[in-house]
Amino acid sequence: MQIHLFRNEKQEGPYSEEQVRDMVNSGALSQTVTAWHDGVEEWQPLDKLISFAPGAAIVVPPPLAPAAPAPLAPASLAPAIGGIGWPGNPGKQRVVMMQATSLRKSAGDSAPEMALLNIDDEVDLGATTKADGKVWVRVTLQDGRQGFIAGDAGIRKMTCSKVHQKGAIFLPSPDMPESAGRPLKNGESILIMSAIESNGRKWVKIRDAAGNEGYTAANVKIKTYAATVARSPESDMLVGGAWCLGGIVITAATYSSVAQSGGTYLICWGPVLFGGFRFLKGFFRKITT
Repeated sequence: MQIHLFRNEKQEGPYSEEQVRDMVNSGALSQTVTAWHDGVEEWQPLDKLISFAPGAAIVVPPPLAPAAPAPLAPASLAPAIGGIGWPGNPGKQRVVMMQATSLRKSAGDSAPEMALLNIDDEVDLGATTKADGKVWVRVTLQDGRQGFIAGDAGIRKMTCSKVHQKGAIFLPSPDMPESAGRPLKNGESILIMSAIESNGRKWVKIRDAAGNEGYTAANVKIKTYAATVARSPESDMLVGGAWCLGGIVITAATYSSVAQSGGTYLICWGPVLFGGFRFLKGFFRKITT
């Protein structure tokens, strides 16, 4: 049985049951610390998962300020669907978490916590919004769940690209000979993960559409997708309002001129309709988020 612990706002483990008992007996761990293991639906006190002898040491850690809510099962333990770590829409921005952070059901520090995102977990970025005086980003997990993370969470971007030449090789390791790899097709979609240097050569770590990770030479010609991040509702409302107002102002100005001197005035239906539609689109996105 592998046991995960949650203390000081961080997830630890997994540990074996023997390791956990040794930590409790030495006084390094409280029996009441929040814990979880596979097969248990939710996090709960450690002494509910393991039985301890009456004489076992009990050390109560200092209270957190504010006390962290009990987290749910780690997001990384949820089963992935589709291609391993491949965005459902290649135009979306895939990122890797550089720090552990909470995934919340809605934007805001007081929103319920859905899961704990760990370092190296991958998510797709969505629209941004503001709550509690800071920016929040909607993200999509590999299992399809959606939630919000703080905009200042540490992330590293991954780039959706296509191979743009013939003769490129996909190697499982940069230390292997080219004969151990497979050819990359011209136009094949890949995900750029990072750049490294090995044996005096520069390499790019990539992932193919099947989820296989490997390496290709850094001088391979690659064409990057136009990675897009969805606009926020506020952005749609601002831009739509500006277009609509501009159309109304131009219409009013030309009508005023014609009313004084005669002639034909201009009705800017295009900007007014486009701006109104975009404003309403942003407004309905905002009230339904």
